[in-house]
Amino acid sequence: MEEVVVDGEDEEEMIAALYDKAGTEALRHRIAAEESSTITHRAWDPRNIDESEELECDLRAYSLLQYLGLDWPCLSFDIIPDDLGGGRTTFPHSLVLVCGSQAESTNKNALNLIRLSDLGAVKLDDDEEDDDDRVMEDDEEEEEDDEREPIVERCFFDHPGCVNRVAASAERGVVATWSEDGHVRVFDFRETASAYCQHGISRRPNGRILTSSRVLGGGNTISGYALAWSSLARNKLATGNDSGSLSIFHVDTANVPVLSFATDKSLEDIAWSPTETSVLVTVGCDQSIRVFDDRHSNGPMLTRPNAHTNDINALSWNSAVSYLLATAGDDGFLQIWDLRAFGTHAAPVGTFNYHQKPITALQWDPHDEAALICSSEDHSITHWDLAVEDDDTDQTTADATLAGLPPQLLFVHQGLHYPKDVKHHPQIPNLVISSDYNGLSVYIPALAGKERATD
Repeated sequence: MEEVVVDGEDEEEMIAALYDKAGTEALRHRIAAEESSTITHRAWDPRNIDESEELECDLRAYSLLQYLGLDWPCLSFDIIPDDLGGGRTTFPHSLVLVCGSQAESTNKNALNLIRLSDLGAVKLDDDEEDDDDRVMEDDEEEEEDDEREPIVERCFFDHPGCVNRVAASAERGVVATWSEDGHVRVFDFRETASAYCQHGISRRPNGRILTSSRVLGGGNTISGYALAWSSLARNKLATGNDSGSLSIFHVDTANVPVLSFATDKSLEDIAWSPTETSVLVTVGCDQSIRVFDDRHSNGPMLTRPNAHTNDINALSWNSAVSYLLATAGDDGFLQIWDLRAFGTHAAPVGTFNYHQKPITALQWDPHDEAALICSSEDHSITHWDLAVEDDDTDQTTADATLAGLPPQLLFVHQGLHYPKDVKHHPQIPNLVISSDYNGLSVYIPALAGKERATD
């Protein structure tokens, strides 16, 4: 065998080439481990932003992020479940919404039915990606799917006056609205909603659609915001107006309330019990939480006065843990109540003081019994995980505590302009929709410990 002689430099090059592929990856991980061991973690408080500062969105914080501009600001919206089933984590996503409007002229207001489809995962540039986030495309078809633009389909129904609140019933296409003209209306567009919720339809109704609506409440012309369908009793609707009147309707049988209660000040929100067909809770501008049973017409069964220091704007009843209630209001406080020990002198089991301005909406996560979201006039949406303990020894939790942040604060979505409503999608875990003066925001946070949706 002929012996090949190489000099020292050539030998070093050959060895480097031989071990390049195997060694580079190991070296990268070793360097990363050494760097992480020397990193000093610091929690950043997004509330301490100077007016001259401008935030830039870091797309690495999201699995999905889309914005949809609307003709007019939207104070309220609701989600209409589609035919694609629940527990969806695979991109692209699609969803159906019904949205109100706050137009400059009364005759320009509308109730909008919107379908968003082909909502793909956030695509990062090379310099934005972490090594663990880099995904190699196996074929051209997958790459084309990732680059598809979202599809927006929309039709609308005329609505007299600004839409204060929208509530979609369990019967798809039956939607109630509170109008600034003082009337509660029930719209029935089941055929159109069915077309928007079915997958694979090539052509759906669009533009202006003529439809009639029923006005509830007789001669009442006092505007309101509190509006909620029972999830257990078909076509059972509760409304609350600015004078403090609570009314309960059986929409399929009558246009007048079957029961009414009077409270002291404006009612801002209503929530029905997830387990009892006759029980509901109200909050309002007198800072009180009231529990009603519509089988009894002599007033609330339980009242907690002065539950907040200012108007209470929002509440949410936990559907998985039926004794937990969340409330929030103008004082910026989020409070959690245990209904097993509720009454005049009940104390909240959790109080979280983060928002610097009024909280406008909140909702428990239907996929996680310990999680909830809040929208606030401080231009942000906050995500909370109440399963985190104050004395948790996790490094991130400890850093947040030292920075004066509640350890239960999981994620902050910013860059909004006075958000008014926020909801979890009931069929797509971790997907959140919010409305503000500029339109709609649809996103999935890329949270550690939460399963990231897959392509």
